[in-house]
Amino acid sequence: MSRRRFFGWEPRTFYFYDDEGRVLYSQPEPEWDDESRDWALALLAADDNKCPVCGGPMSECLDPESERTWEVPAPIRCQRATAVAQKQKQHFDAVPDGVDIQARALIWSAKRRQ
Repeated sequence: MSRRRFFGWEPRTFYFYDDEGRVLYSQPEPEWDDESRDWALALLAADDNKCPVCGGPMSECLDPESERTWEVPAPIRCQRATAVAQKQKQHFDAVPDGVDIQARALIWSAKRRQ
């Protein structure tokens, strides 16, 4: 696996010396090789084909031939988001008139019980 695939990669600089050990010139390694450039271009192409509504490939979801070919399974529940929503409801139910003028300043999170 190419080390360019990891975040934080920086190009190396190669130094070239004369017979007496003096630096003649330096040459940095290219930041983009053929493989990393191809991966970046593929990612851009995939993003260009992404439906802004569902996030799927537009070639599938906008195709009139695919109408009525989709099935939607029953949803599954995110237990963490459920716990946060329940706590938020408790909080806002306890606020007079159900209004918290600082509601947007609240940061909600969830962690597992010990």
